[in-house]
Amino acid sequence: MVETRVERSPERSGTESAADPARALSGTEYRLLVEHSPVLIWRADVHKKCDYFNSVWLDFTGRTLEQELGDGWAEGVHPDDLARCFDIYVSHFDRRKPFEMEYRLRRFDGVYRWLFDRGVPYTDDSGEFLGYIGSCVDVTERLEGEQKSRELAAEQAAHAAARQSEAQLQQAVRMRDEVTSIVSHDLRNPVHTVMMASSLLLDLGDTLDPATRRQNLAVVHRSASSMSRLLADLLDVMKAEGSGLVIEVAPTDLGPILSATAEEFRLPATELGIELSVDVSPHVPHVLADAGRVAQVLSNLCGNALKFTRSGGSGQLSAELTGSEVTVAVKDSGIGIAPKDLAHVFDRFWQAKRAARASAGLGLAIAKSIVEAHGGRIGVESTEGEGTRFWFTLPVAPQ
Repeated sequence: MVETRVERSPERSGTESAADPARALSGTEYRLLVEHSPVLIWRADVHKKCDYFNSVWLDFTGRTLEQELGDGWAEGVHPDDLARCFDIYVSHFDRRKPFEMEYRLRRFDGVYRWLFDRGVPYTDDSGEFLGYIGSCVDVTERLEGEQKSRELAAEQAAHAAARQSEAQLQQAVRMRDEVTSIVSHDLRNPVHTVMMASSLLLDLGDTLDPATRRQNLAVVHRSASSMSRLLADLLDVMKAEGSGLVIEVAPTDLGPILSATAEEFRLPATELGIELSVDVSPHVPHVLADAGRVAQVLSNLCGNALKFTRSGGSGQLSAELTGSEVTVAVKDSGIGIAPKDLAHVFDRFWQAKRAARASAGLGLAIAKSIVEAHGGRIGVESTEGEGTRFWFTLPVAPQ
């Protein structure tokens, strides 16, 4: 418990110097020190009643000492602060504990000012409890400055939130327009094809020979598959845009995934006259990855490679350990990418004008989102007329 003791000052002898730091203050010096201290000082007796206020307090309130004595000082406390002020004062007084509190006190001009009040118990030389001594300082400017700082911070946060909301709204509008454009254009062709082939089957089904019937059914199947892939891509890119792309990582062997991807594209590669191979370096460790999502990335990259490779060309899927990560790559001997286009290949809805077969321009953007969701990196190296190499990294799974 912090206590203040009041000691009696011995009478000063004529031989003592007033500047002697070791001597005790006289009673007069104590009184002058308290009266002219630049803070508001009060004192309360053992019954919690105030029995002293210095002249600084009285000058502040504009009231007489008689008006302030006892509980009279409470008349100047702001009504909204009075109950809290008394609760803190009484509860600490009963436990003989120091206290600190802030409340508003009416100044001589009627204006309420915020005071920081600190009270401590005090005793006489024998340790007997005599009451409390307290001091107050005006902290109105500090509190008003803090309030203005909070208001300014809140205003800045509100402006930032408004700007962010506006940017998100504009982004959502752009996304809507892009998706609308894709749906209206890229879905229209396969839908039209399905309608024509199915109408032919419905109208002439009984008269068609088996080969023609199978051919039209194949057309319907390919067009439906194309629409399904496009819709899946649209959903993925919208999830990635909203940070909703879900991955479930586990220790994964890349060899079977690369082999399965190559097998998936073996027939279309053969039809296009393209040789497709797989090269997995020995001792490539398992990676920490979502096997399904990695297969999706490889499928997008492999399909992209076939789209830009002429008959007689080649494609290769590979994996190798590079430091603390595994690098997976899809390389082709296709037409390559112009230097001015390299910076845009991973942009959403971007399409190379020289593509042999048009697409929605989503595959590489989705691949980038998936790789980055794994904590990996993705990139491209290309030389016009010689080919392209897409690569991405995946973290090695812990042993």
